[in-house]
Amino acid sequence: MGNLAMVLGVLAGLIQLTGYWQYHKVMITHDGHKPNAASWFMWGVGGIVELVIYAALVDDHSKEILPAVCAVVAVILFLRVWWREHSFRLNLEDWIIISCDFVVVAFWFLTKNPYAANALLGLDMVLSFVPILRSTLENPKNEHPAPWKTWTIAYTVLTLVVVLQWENAWELIYPVTYLVLHGAIWYITRKS
Repeated sequence: MGNLAMVLGVLAGLIQLTGYWQYHKVMITHDGHKPNAASWFMWGVGGIVELVIYAALVDDHSKEILPAVCAVVAVILFLRVWWREHSFRLNLEDWIIISCDFVVVAFWFLTKNPYAANALLGLDMVLSFVPILRSTLENPKNEHPAPWKTWTIAYTVLTLVVVLQWENAWELIYPVTYLVLHGAIWYITRKS
């Protein structure tokens, strides 16, 4: 199962990267597309946090590929969104969510408990999606469904990797939470 899991882990990372490419392409070609810079900033910071915490939990390279792709590319995409919009404002809610990232990292460094840190990370991931869920519900045309569909597929593949390389249920928090959150944005945007 190890070789199959590694192939699927690489596939999940490549699918995730494809979603980022689609998002970038939509930003270039669709004037009406208005990505949420605050969300992308939080995902850039959060991507690094998620990689550190999730890698400490799973200790399996096949499960770490997708989070590593996110950690790098979310930061790059935030910079692209920021450059495009020429503005970046965080409200109090955004700062609270970003603070949660730092609390999760501090908790992990102090306790070295990857299970509790991963549970806190799941809550943090949900909180980081609040701004984009809100803005997408208000105007579904702000986001394009294609990358969100692709990311949903990537997290589905990562979930399969976790199941194939089963160690414990804690490992499902990251891929399943993101599968649901990305799927929600995909669902909202495809109706428009």
